[in-house]
Amino acid sequence: MSTNNGDDNKENLCKVIDTTYKYLIEEGNYELSDITGRLDYWLERIEIVVKDCGLWDKVTVNKTALYYFICDYFADILRLKEFHPVEKANLKKILSYGAYWFIRKHPVNFIVDEVLEDQLYINEKIAMSAILSSVAEWGNVTLNENVIKNLFYNLKYRVFTAQSLELFIDGLLRGETLEPKINNNK
Repeated sequence: MSTNNGDDNKENLCKVIDTTYKYLIEEGNYELSDITGRLDYWLERIEIVVKDCGLWDKVTVNKTALYYFICDYFADILRLKEFHPVEKANLKKILSYGAYWFIRKHPVNFIVDEVLEDQLYINEKIAMSAILSSVAEWGNVTLNENVIKNLFYNLKYRVFTAQSLELFIDGLLRGETLEPKINNNK
């Protein structure tokens, strides 16, 4: 797998913008560098996780899905900013909407048949990595194994929205891990 066709990636992303998402630049006041910068971020995140999982030669990035993910993310943020008259989205929204659209578009695909069940969820792992690494950078957050397992489980098997991911991120940034205490005394 190679993600380092920087100029080709940006040129092809610009084609998608020109054909379908021109309004992001014209009406959304986004600079092309904002959009290509987000592409670079996610390509870097993909590369880190794919290498860490030992899947470099087993996956490919569907560039069309990747470009549409980036554009759909910006379109969603633009709608959000129009609905709630704000100039800029906060970091939690940027992260949650990005992770949501990344998983929704599934831009990373396998090119081999022999993969472990745990490896099937590479897109969810990449999105989870973006969430957890960003949250760890933003504050004094301790990510215990239970939180990580629960997030991964929910990304794999549960219905979620960008808003529910934002709520999860907000909970992590509160700095408390709440463990329910079950009363076995009926």
